[in-house]
Amino acid sequence: MHPSNEGNNLIPQGKYLPASRFGNIIYTAGMTPRKNGVLLQSGKVIAAEPVSTYYPAVRQAAANALTAAVNTLMEGEQLMQILSLTVYHGEPSVKLPPQNKA
Repeated sequence: MHPSNEGNNLIPQGKYLPASRFGNIIYTAGMTPRKNGVLLQSGKVIAAEPVSTYYPAVRQAAANALTAAVNTLMEGEQLMQILSLTVYHGEPSVKLPPQNKA
């Protein structure tokens, strides 16, 4: 897997590592939709807005998590599988598409 996050410099917003590794497992920190340190979207999720309004921010946060994971790989290694991805939002009435279970 290769992240489509070229040129994005992950800048932690606190004292933490974007990703850490234990053996063959990589854990990423919670990611926000920042590109080169600039927050792309902020505020509450609004139920009246189409869910698609939030896709760019969710994609960026997911790309940041993928970039953080890939940045922990050693030369010649590949990221083979994503075991879990959780997205949090703050509006209980927003219905997200069903989860894609592998």
